[in-house]
Amino acid sequence: MATFNLRRFSKPEMLRRIDRKHLIAFLEPHAAYFSARGVELPPVQQEDGLDYNALSHLLLTPDSTTPDDLAEALFYVNEVSTPEGFDSIQETPHRQTWRSRSGWLTGKSSRRYTPNSSS
Repeated sequence: MATFNLRRFSKPEMLRRIDRKHLIAFLEPHAAYFSARGVELPPVQQEDGLDYNALSHLLLTPDSTTPDDLAEALFYVNEVSTPEGFDSIQETPHRQTWRSRSGWLTGKSSRRYTPNSSS
């Protein structure tokens, strides 16, 4: 497995800034991996129970059991978590978003995005 450095996304204070239900929904497809590494993901509707410090430590210490698609998704989230990364997303309105096994992915589309269009 290739190594990756999640300097921004893995900090407990940054993880706390992400809407909890979105963070859990993003990580939930890999709940078994997190559980095996000692981090239990609480149900989305539960108000607390997410150990941000333990989650941060796990994200900073990937090992050979880290799923490749999780590592790839975390890499992309980390890359767009900068002002430059955010700007690059905002500058490409012709992108289309779809859900994959590991989360939300973005790909080029031949049509422009319209906020209330059905896809």
